[in-house]
Amino acid sequence: MKVLQQVLLNFALFVSWVLGQNQPPNCYLTSKPPAKPFPSLIQCFRKNAMACCNSAADSKIGTTYGEFLSASCLRRYPDLENYFCIACDSDQPTFMDTEKKVIRVCSTFARSIWVGGSNSTLNTSTQLYDNCGMNSYWKGKDGSDVILPSKEWGSIEEFFRDVKPPFFEDYTIQVVADNSQPPCYGYGAVSYTHLTLPTIYSV
Repeated sequence: MKVLQQVLLNFALFVSWVLGQNQPPNCYLTSKPPAKPFPSLIQCFRKNAMACCNSAADSKIGTTYGEFLSASCLRRYPDLENYFCIACDSDQPTFMDTEKKVIRVCSTFARSIWVGGSNSTLNTSTQLYDNCGMNSYWKGKDGSDVILPSKEWGSIEEFFRDVKPPFFEDYTIQVVADNSQPPCYGYGAVSYTHLTLPTIYSV
């Protein structure tokens, strides 16, 4: 009996250790680990399985995005929407450096925003958004105007300099390789929603 109790105790300690290793860092906005949002998110609805934001933050993101594009174009660019929803992404703690104020964006994701995934370089202008146009909301109400994206920016770097995700206006956006470490936002990020316990085999 004592042997069995010791085995169970050791197993409990092991499980506790594994859970501790898989515990994600706290989110920037909530100061808590990612969780399923309630009420559900509307603008950042793709993050409803697990999120780093709440309904109020989602509403602010939606308002900002609505100032950026016309109503008829709001749902035309899902990758651009995801960029604006960085604050709600469940992996947000892994691709952000809050001390240096840097957000790491995967190059593949940056390419999908800028050239729609084509082989065009990121160091050139894009016509992807010219049919819709954009509003330069970041210049404030007095300076905001309708702009033609292909004339406003000559590269993704210039775009990221002006257009920051809500709540991170004073951050720098860095484009890095997909497999970089620490992880980046997009296809290289590690999702805490998929972490599982290792299989325990009996002997």
